[in-house]
Amino acid sequence: MSVPSYQSLMLPILKLIARGHETIPSCLEPLRSAFAISEEEFEELLPSGKQTVLANRAHWARNYMSQAGLVEPIKRGHYQLTPEGKALLADPPEEINADYLK
Repeated sequence: MSVPSYQSLMLPILKLIARGHETIPSCLEPLRSAFAISEEEFEELLPSGKQTVLANRAHWARNYMSQAGLVEPIKRGHYQLTPEGKALLADPPEEINADYLK
């Protein structure tokens, strides 16, 4: 499987943050397992060579969820669910995407 889009990562990342994964780097290995991402895909870098594709997409997913008020920073690079994020997970949709967040 290829690296999922940032929108496909939103709900899994929200669930991981709820389970105590406060940082995106701590979410990467569980995401790799959940999406059956190969070692080669897991290590694939952006053209800049400074970040993996998976990490980049995970950060974008978290950024959009932060802007929508589902997660909030607790310190640099560390996030927690907001009350809105907790309410969403109490009855989660099948997926979260940019349209859902609007």
